[in-house]
Parts: sequence; structure tokens; C-alpha cells
Amino acid sequence: MGMFDYIHINVDMLPVPNKIKPVLDKCEFQTKSLFNQLIDVYIKDDCTIEYMEYHYENIPEEQRPFPNEPGIKGMFGSIRKVEDGLVASNHTGIIEFYTFAYEKWYEFSAKVVDGKVENIVKLK
Repeated sequence: MGMFDYIHINVDMLPVPNKIKPVLDKCEFQTKSLFNQLIDVYIKDDCTIEYMEYHYENIPEEQRPFPNEPGIKGMFGSIRKVEDGLVASNHTGIIEFYTFAYEKWYEFSAKVVDGKVENIVKLK
């Protein structure tokens, strides 16, 4: 099973009835259309797209949850993900994103040109 990325979007941008928006506002959207590295991607109110860049840092053994433990248990907590900041995207293509709420699947498709969303349609 592959990884995905997280999509953060103002639900007012989604083509759904207003009564559904409060439900979707509490949801976490995912996509497999971009990096597939658990990256946070933001579709901003001005339709531009930004994503969070990260780097990883090693944690000294003495600061890990299980210092001096052999094997995989000793490796637990050996790195941490550190945010470097938001970067503007120049992506062109289709970003499909989705969520599951109250026993219902919601799926959308955003057409993006040079890092700007041109339109969003509801697929399911």
C-alpha cells in the first residue's frame, strides 16, 4: 500500500451543498496525485498551492524513548520530521483528493495550471 499526502483546503471552495461543508470541515483529505510522502499540501483561498518542506534530524540515543535497547525497539524515536516552511508549487495537472465521513466517500478533482487551481469538481 502506497503513501499519500494531506490536502488542506477551505471547504467553501468545494462544490458541495452548504449543509455538507461543516461535515467536511472536520475531515482530513488525502491525495495520491502528488508526492506520496505524507507531505502537507495547502490549497489557499486565492487558489494557489503551497506545500510544506521537511527535513529529518537524528535524535541522540540518550533522548530516545528506549535508549540502549537492541534491535528495532532501540531505533524507535531515532529521527524526527522538522518543518522547513511553505514553498509555492508550480504543479500542472489534476489533483484528486478524497475523504470518508459519516459512512460516505467524498472525492474531488482539482485542475491545476502553474500552481493555481482553475476549478474543482466533485467526483463522488
